[in-house]
Amino acid sequence: MWATAAEAARAYAQAGFAVVPVPYGEKRPVIEGWQKLRLAPADVPRYFNGELANVGLILGCGGLVDCDLDSPEAAAAAQELLPQTPFRYGRQSKPASHYMYQCEPTPATKQYKCPLTGASLCELRGLSRKGETGAQSLVPPSVNPSGEPVRFEPGARPEPACVEAAALERAVAKTAAAALLARHWPGEGSRNQAFLALAGILARSGWPEEGAARFARALYRCLWRGTADFRAAEAEVSHTYAKLADGGEATGIPTLAEMIHEKALRTALRWLGIEAGTQPSAERIVRPEGGSKIEVVLRVDMLAELAEQCERVLAEASDSDVFQQSGRLLCPVKKPTPEGGASYGVATLNADGILLRLHERFRFVKLKPVKGGLERVPADVPQALPRLILARRGRWQYRHLRGVVSVPVIRPDGTVAAREGYDEATGLLLANLPDGLDIPEQPKPDDAVQALRTLSELLREFPFESHVDLTAALSALMSAVLRPSIGPVPLHLFTAPAAGSGKTYLFEVAGALATGLRPPVLAASGVNAEELDKRLAAALLAGRPIVCLDNLEGTLQSPLLCQAVASAAAVEVRRLGTYDSPQIDSVAAYFATGNNVTVAGDMLRRVIPVRLDPRCERPELRMFEFNPLRAVLENRGRYLGACLTIALAYRAAGMPDKLVPLASFEGWSDSTRSALQWLTEQDCCDGMEALRREDPGLEAAGALLQAWHQTLGSKPMPIKALIEEAGRDGREEFRDAMLAVCGKNGMLDGKRLGYWVRTWKNRIVSGLLLEPSGEDAHAKARCWRVRTA
Repeated sequence: MWATAAEAARAYAQAGFAVVPVPYGEKRPVIEGWQKLRLAPADVPRYFNGELANVGLILGCGGLVDCDLDSPEAAAAAQELLPQTPFRYGRQSKPASHYMYQCEPTPATKQYKCPLTGASLCELRGLSRKGETGAQSLVPPSVNPSGEPVRFEPGARPEPACVEAAALERAVAKTAAAALLARHWPGEGSRNQAFLALAGILARSGWPEEGAARFARALYRCLWRGTADFRAAEAEVSHTYAKLADGGEATGIPTLAEMIHEKALRTALRWLGIEAGTQPSAERIVRPEGGSKIEVVLRVDMLAELAEQCERVLAEASDSDVFQQSGRLLCPVKKPTPEGGASYGVATLNADGILLRLHERFRFVKLKPVKGGLERVPADVPQALPRLILARRGRWQYRHLRGVVSVPVIRPDGTVAAREGYDEATGLLLANLPDGLDIPEQPKPDDAVQALRTLSELLREFPFESHVDLTAALSALMSAVLRPSIGPVPLHLFTAPAAGSGKTYLFEVAGALATGLRPPVLAASGVNAEELDKRLAAALLAGRPIVCLDNLEGTLQSPLLCQAVASAAAVEVRRLGTYDSPQIDSVAAYFATGNNVTVAGDMLRRVIPVRLDPRCERPELRMFEFNPLRAVLENRGRYLGACLTIALAYRAAGMPDKLVPLASFEGWSDSTRSALQWLTEQDCCDGMEALRREDPGLEAAGALLQAWHQTLGSKPMPIKALIEEAGRDGREEFRDAMLAVCGKNGMLDGKRLGYWVRTWKNRIVSGLLLEPSGEDAHAKARCWRVRTA
């Protein structure tokens, strides 16, 4: 695939992976601080300079995880139990021993060992226990310390499949359990009895028959490798399930414990979530109601028609959880939290997800000729059927889903959707709505004033710099709630001079109001713009309703964030390690926190600053009488009602004194910004001008244009002449201002100045305008001038 490690590293970097050089024939990087190394394709030659080298990929970046199958039993079981992924590789003595995936959220590393010998069976490698990137995996075309080349499996390619983190964790745990049981499985003569007992355990634990059969096939693969008789495995499971369904009895844990070491059995069952009674960490929001299944008679020559008919049933079922969004199929999911609540989002449905739903709703049969006619016999789902359903993109009949939200929604006609379930008018799925929601049928100005008092009590102990910042914080609360109803809202930036001022806590109040739980954040400390975009892409793919970049440092810049915040249309993101770029309809509200953060470029008009300043040396030691986060979590309906009452009352009053809309945020300007101005006589956008003054790029541009105009007036000049003029004696101020925008190693760089003037042309800064003005006939170059606007 690649001739050298350098070529491979460049290709991996271009695909979005975090590449790290590793000495040839070794497993570990030697570069200090390699965990934070993020190489762009152009950086690769500096680290891979033509010498022999290995290539490593940093795990955890962009959700990349590695299923490292240390034992041959785990590698065999993985063929049945791990999700399919194109990114599979190994070496001659351990083929197909690595399966790469992309997950959101990125799971923590977990190793599975035999409890009797301590031998490693398999390992899910992702983030460290502290939630940081600290591991890497050798990838092709490296050379293992054993001297064996690391190579892709036949037909594999470096494109990790995107899977739910919880689903992958369960699959790896099952793989480890199968490998452990295989190592201690009884010998010939007792194996059939052991499989019947295992089937009884799985059946009593609520496993579907297909899942139990797959686990049995995995064990068969471990025990018999290339000679496994899968029909025997399936027959043992089918026999046990049928026996229990008819009211019969089946063996279970006591029987199996007589044949397998008890410690190994208990460990395997715990990994399967059976002994401890654990439940899946993520589950579907909507499940089929059950009842009789639809019988489908298979005909090989009718698969296309069958795909359309099955899709119609899946789409039209009242309890269907299959939706479409911008060319991909989605399933709403919820993930339980340690506090007992649940977060909501979406997962992309692949062929396995469609296969599961086909099994749930249909019973497939085929016609078998028998004496005197035809007999209907059970049949497997055709392997091509889920793929054919996915291939019907553009003709899908599923409902469109914009997102899953936990707030009431104002429909375009002004009515309020406040019942859980799918709302046709908005394309939103409402889940986890609170009790106690109180919205007047026809809210009046007095209701809006009372609602403002209710919201303001949440903010009474935050140390805002000014009344503008208090109003901006009220906007943050309302924006988190109203974003699904009104379209794009600006990013609210909570900033302060020092840590411990309450920035992240203020976001948690807003996030809890919108979701009903303490919201997670995206760590942004020490992260460059490219890595930040990867984390944002993962959050968008997961359908998060609230996104916060926590502990920003320096300047807020992100091309993807710039697009996602202001766009009412679908946002195109790229899956890590693939060329797949799905379009995402997002209803997320965006926030950021940081100390003395500045904002640059196009983000300036997309950010509302909320400044806090406790004016003390140790703000983290302050004492408070009121806990706004607890108040929101305990009485969320009251505060949600206040947000909606303000917006509806302002609308009912005819939107008096409506402000000139902020471009790209017209709906927010009308329902939130103008409504708060109506009640507080304060525009929450007034703080944006201070952000503009703090923009380092804008400040440097203003300084250069002023020095340029003072030195040269409005005289047109080409780039080369401008640099010569700045180098003359007595023009130090002009030269220093130019060095700030186009300096390179202490010298003025003509190419950089040319790029800068093209970027800032025809923009008015500090009352001055930079514009092209003719051409220098001698130099044959465009001339530029600065004049008063």
